[in-house]
Amino acid sequence: MSSSPSSLPHALLDELRRLILHLEGSVRSQQAGAHRSRKLGGGGEFAEFAEYRPGDDLRRIDWKVAARTDRYVVRRHESERRAHVQIILDSSGSMGFGTSSELPAPWGGHQPGTKWSLACLAGLLLGFIARQRGDRVRFALTGESAPELAPVDGRGLAGLSAVASQLTTVDPHGEAGLHWTLRRSGGASGSSLFVYIGDLLDEVDGVEQLAQLRAAGAEVWVLQILDPAELDFPYEEPIRFVGLECADELPMNPRDYAEEIRREMADFCASREAACRHAGLRYCLLRADGRWDQKLIELVEGG
Repeated sequence: MSSSPSSLPHALLDELRRLILHLEGSVRSQQAGAHRSRKLGGGGEFAEFAEYRPGDDLRRIDWKVAARTDRYVVRRHESERRAHVQIILDSSGSMGFGTSSELPAPWGGHQPGTKWSLACLAGLLLGFIARQRGDRVRFALTGESAPELAPVDGRGLAGLSAVASQLTTVDPHGEAGLHWTLRRSGGASGSSLFVYIGDLLDEVDGVEQLAQLRAAGAEVWVLQILDPAELDFPYEEPIRFVGLECADELPMNPRDYAEEIRREMADFCASREAACRHAGLRYCLLRADGRWDQKLIELVEGG
């Protein structure tokens, strides 16, 4: 069933609300009895340990913990919160692909139907969490001609309504063009967090470009979103594949190439993850049919 354009923002925020309520209950049950700070902001008292990553200040390493556990961790304080979180969404044509619309979601309803829908929902969730922690949040789309998105004002879902309304009118098309977005980003600093959410399928140099932000002092997360059909390639009968970012068509008998395609896709994801970790970027693969919601929470709690 299709929705009218005016009802889409409301539906997206309703979905986000259900997701937040589900995750809040999950986090409370998992952390019952824990006394770990949940907000990095305001005050100068010790908040938590975080895993050491390339680029962190070596003076912050807790050498006593390292001696006891052989793990390198850095100490974080309440005053060391991020000042600016920028969430970059891949709006290229390949993000319009999806096969998960009929799969059940843990929070009720169904999984997002396309990679773009998942990117929007994941990005808005991260934006909501960041605003609750007191960080400034900005959304951006990839591509030279991508429109500028509305600012996030205020906390809670109301602060996300304007950008959510814009996102629901976006029709993923063309190539990603991450370099154009980064050129408009205004630079990076040690108080910045950049979150890139996309499939990385046409961003051969994307990780290298994001690594430059890390080298400039920012923290960078890379969320690679893929549909289960791209990873599992479940097709068996002869089929004609049509390009989402070009006009190419490819007739194929999947039985002749299925194993090779699955292997190449697994190798591609492994190479992107290795490149991210080598550059000091946090990487997370989100399958549109899996517990990507829990993976996001784990990413936030670890960061």
